[in-house]
Amino acid sequence: MDHAATVRRFYDLINEHDHAEGPYSHAEVADLAAAARQEDSQAILTVSGGGGHLVNGEEVDQTNVRAEVLDVGVDLVAPHFNRTGDWFERTDERVTVLKQFLASIGKAIPVYLQEEARRGHSGLDPSQQEFFQAAREALQAGAAAWVFHTDAAFELSGSTFFENLDSVERETVDGLGAVIFGATTFADVPVSHWAYAYIESLHAGQYIAGCSSTPRLYCPQAGMTRAEGAVFVVRGVHGGGFLPQEPTSEVFVDVALGAWYAKWADALWRDGYTAGCGLEPLAFCPLHVHTRAEATVFFLRMLRGKDYLPGAPTEQSYSDVPVGAGAPWYAKWVYAARGEGLTLPCEDEAQRGDTLFRPMDPLTRAEGACMMAIAKGLAGQP
Repeated sequence: MDHAATVRRFYDLINEHDHAEGPYSHAEVADLAAAARQEDSQAILTVSGGGGHLVNGEEVDQTNVRAEVLDVGVDLVAPHFNRTGDWFERTDERVTVLKQFLASIGKAIPVYLQEEARRGHSGLDPSQQEFFQAAREALQAGAAAWVFHTDAAFELSGSTFFENLDSVERETVDGLGAVIFGATTFADVPVSHWAYAYIESLHAGQYIAGCSSTPRLYCPQAGMTRAEGAVFVVRGVHGGGFLPQEPTSEVFVDVALGAWYAKWADALWRDGYTAGCGLEPLAFCPLHVHTRAEATVFFLRMLRGKDYLPGAPTEQSYSDVPVGAGAPWYAKWVYAARGEGLTLPCEDEAQRGDTLFRPMDPLTRAEGACMMAIAKGLAGQP
């Protein structure tokens, strides 16, 4: 069988045909489409327009859609949606209204999302989480395709596509397959889990390995121990995949040489990020579970440096974290973490919607992953 004979070529006749630098009318595009059909009658044709050309906000531009579908005769529509700050939260609404209108005119052709947003353009700098959310929304709304838009392919004469990706873009590419096809790294963290994107981004960046290898699990609801927290902070400081040297002498009385966490507790001590949990003798308490209040301290210091000290808060946002005279030690840390965006997105869904922070509750591994991913800029707030 001649497989080449079965291939249908796909053409975007003019990218952003309405661009101010050289606009082409729909009549001109129709002429171009007719010429393309004469050359290749099996070609799949579309034409794209600038942001808002087919869907402006959540409103379909019926005139432009009719012209491209009925007059030009495109085989699929390729809208460029408005690049607003909330673009990733509106993908499903925009796809839905466009599909509904296409169906209403008897042309339920595919919707191909060609250029939603890219980093460093139009005042946007999308995070991995935002790209993931947009891709999921496109899939759920029934889009035929969603294109990860990047500058990386603009100049390939001296380097490869992947070499031109920044760290967020590379980790996005690495994780998109799981988002689109439903595959997950950890059996206990499905795509539907609230912390899925955060956990996947940390794994893609080689910050975490999970709690079990066979089967591969993350244990998202388990409390994060001080030993596990040490791994997060040390890799947060030194980078994904970092492995400290095994210590040759004991620093903490309760951290024996040869324990899996010995090198992590030792590195955390030598980097100046822990004073231990007891001084006489010096102890680390590796198996004690971190509280949510303690988590704000080590993630803030990972973000701002080991000597960071926040100022005293003046406004109370959580009913269980008072401010002013008599405020608990953790108040300044909790409110500083809130200001950095580390707390509001990082709470189990069942506990959202009230005014509590729950400072003394155990920090779950899912919550820790969320805080870590945001602190490292791997995933933005949903």
